[in-house]
Amino acid sequence: MKRKFAFALLTITLVLLILTPTGYATWTLQEETGYWELDQRTNFKSGWDDDHCVLAYATTVGNFTAWTLNVNGEIIQDAQWITTYWHTCLAVTGATGQEYRIQLDNWRDVGINFFGAAMTFQGSGIQFWSSENETWKFVDGASVMVNWVVRIFRSGNTTLTLQAEGYVAPENCAVNAEIKLTVPEAWFTNVELYIEQVEESASIFFGLMNGQIRGNITNEQVLTNLPPLNFTLQNKQQWQKTILDTVWQALTGAFKPFQPVSDFLGQLWQFLTFAGQFLGTMFTHATMFIPLIVSIFGFWLVFFVLENLMDFNLKPVTEMFIAIYQFFANLINMFVSVAQAIYDYIKFW
Repeated sequence: MKRKFAFALLTITLVLLILTPTGYATWTLQEETGYWELDQRTNFKSGWDDDHCVLAYATTVGNFTAWTLNVNGEIIQDAQWITTYWHTCLAVTGATGQEYRIQLDNWRDVGINFFGAAMTFQGSGIQFWSSENETWKFVDGASVMVNWVVRIFRSGNTTLTLQAEGYVAPENCAVNAEIKLTVPEAWFTNVELYIEQVEESASIFFGLMNGQIRGNITNEQVLTNLPPLNFTLQNKQQWQKTILDTVWQALTGAFKPFQPVSDFLGQLWQFLTFAGQFLGTMFTHATMFIPLIVSIFGFWLVFFVLENLMDFNLKPVTEMFIAIYQFFANLINMFVSVAQAIYDYIKFW
């Protein structure tokens, strides 16, 4: 009786081990190029002085069902004249040889600095690749940097699905993409998983300006021995609605963070007019360059405001206008003080 009970218990245990999905896999380092301050697969930080860093890990699982994970992080840079790209590439190769990749891109370009705020451009994008055509296909992008949610899973007996969503905040998806691929059923029996982090920085000052990436992987699961799964791709309606609402509120004057700016714009214009006339009198020969300078600054100002508007962060915009106001106010005070000192010196009555 005891022998039968022990045999039944062993059988149940083996069945459970076979059917239970696993979140653990043994990953091995495949490539490490450049210096990494942190080179763990789930916690990484590229070197500050290296302009090209690669960190790649791989593992192999049997009876593949799904691989899901979050990739979070940031780009850190000098204050100006530096462009940094962060590429996260995930690849899966099945038992029958077909390979599929999904690349997630974040990038930021920091240009000239005016009044302590740099002209900055940034963005994100999703690309797919397959061994059938060996060509990268850009699928979706946005003008913001994001954190990623990635799902690669078996959605049918012969269907592999790749999904990616980029979030600017929880429940606020700004970029997403999905592709469904037909593969042989045997493809899932033995699958290699590969993940690569790449940092590339470039500057017109030949390496004097630097950038780096810092990130981590969370909520990762590697599932095996399960029936086909289904995940719903998060839509971007909330993101689009938020953008439209923000633009509408700004245009109708209801966007309150702009209120301090509008309060002193009238006075700022008076200072600008007076300062322009005063400087024009003193520097007659330099006036031919003023339109060019004003055009460059205006171009930078428009993109700076739009960038912060897209990020829903109006503090830098307000601080910039205050800095401009204070600059011209101090400039005028300086001229008035100089004029007063000269007047007091030559006054003889």
